[in-house]
Amino acid sequence: MPSLKKEIYLIYKKVRTIKSPAIKQKVIFNRYGWIHLSFDSRGHRRSSRDRRLRFNLFRYSHEVVRNSKHIIKETEGTIKSKRGKERSVKYYEIASICNDGKNHITVIIRKIEDGNYHFWSIRRTSTKTKKALKEEGLF
Repeated sequence: MPSLKKEIYLIYKKVRTIKSPAIKQKVIFNRYGWIHLSFDSRGHRRSSRDRRLRFNLFRYSHEVVRNSKHIIKETEGTIKSKRGKERSVKYYEIASICNDGKNHITVIIRKIEDGNYHFWSIRRTSTKTKKALKEEGLF
């Protein structure tokens, strides 16, 4: 696992920013996304199986951000900083088929208040979402 983490970290550092046609803005790959790959929103370390899955899926994240043309889900909420200040946040989910049709991947992009769009998380696209996207002709 440590060698996989190092390998993915080198890829993560190389990516920096990618223009997303779905949100029509640059997506920044900063420390927030990297930390979220290993830790959940409560600050607890993810299981080794979950981390391994996310690290392996991350190989295709730049492809998803670059190729996805539609936002499949938009969510609003608030987050609390370490100092206790509440801030508004928006999450955008985009999905794409990668690796010659073998992987359906969803990337979550986050924007805190008036800040930049940044990579937040990655996961496999759920069967329910794939079905809905096929019905709309997006996949």
